Amino acid sequence: MGFTVDIKGNASHLDKTIKNVKTSLSAIGSVATTAATSLAGIGVAGGAALTAFIVSSSNAASNIESLTMQFETLLGGADAAGKRMEEIVKFAASTPFEIPELAETSKLLQKMGGTMLATGDGLRMVGDAAAIVGKPLEEIGLHIGRVFAAMTSGTSAGESVGRLQELGLITGDVKRELEALAAAQKKGTVEVLTSEKALAKLKGILSANEGAMKRLAQTTEGKLSNMKDNLSRLQVAFGTGFNNGLKDALDATNNFLPKLESKFKEAGAVVGSALSEGVRGNTEELSLIG
Repeated sequence: MGFTVDIKGNASHLDKTIKNVKTSLSAIGSVATTAATSLAGIGVAGGAALTAFIVSSSNAASNIESLTMQFETLLGGADAAGKRMEEIVKFAASTPFEIPELAETSKLLQKMGGTMLATGDGLRMVGDAAAIVGKPLEEIGLHIGRVFAAMTSGTSAGESVGRLQELGLITGDVKRELEALAAAQKKGTVEVLTSEKALAKLKGILSANEGAMKRLAQTTEGKLSNMKDNLSRLQVAFGTGFNNGLKDALDATNNFLPKLESKFKEAGAVVGSALSEGVRGNTEELSLIG
């Protein structure tokens, strides 16, 4: 009999705990829904639209936060990473490319050629080349980055040189010139180029593409991309502040949930015991639980 009373006590406590949690969550949901509807001022549809905006803004800010953290190791610190992302966000708003693809390409170029290639004129050169041939920015960045790395290390980038010719970004004469440069550098008859000289040489080779991003940005597709980037900036601005509060809420939740572990363990033992007794023909415990 004492065991039965204990079961009832544990089950009751657990049931109350879960009901309290559910009530709290329902209250939070009710407040959020009411706030969303009131702010929107256009009923249920407006509340749903505002909720969708909040969720997408939170996701946009989270993505920027993750991208910024990925730059920290590459650039040696949070300040440099934050400045790089600010530059990329501004860059995206005036080009036909979006923030995620610009960030990925900048990371790739940083690894292959450093800051000079991954920002400013270097990133713009890659963007113009990608715009003129209609290929993914990261693909073009990979091949141009390999050529840049070869020039500054005295190695060869034959595959990427060939791909740039296939895309029409360089001529056959330029291809042969780059191959001859790589061969001479290997022999030591020509010095390995500095980053400044390599970038200047590449800019000269790809000069015909200059301004392609700007021209593409004037098309309908380009203007739609710019609008999307500008809207994304608004979402990031809102989502950053929202996520600060969300992190506190998640911390509180994560600190609370482990406190329920012992009660769930007790509940599992109670139900398991009742099932075992039920198999033996004693259904009293099952009836007490259910």
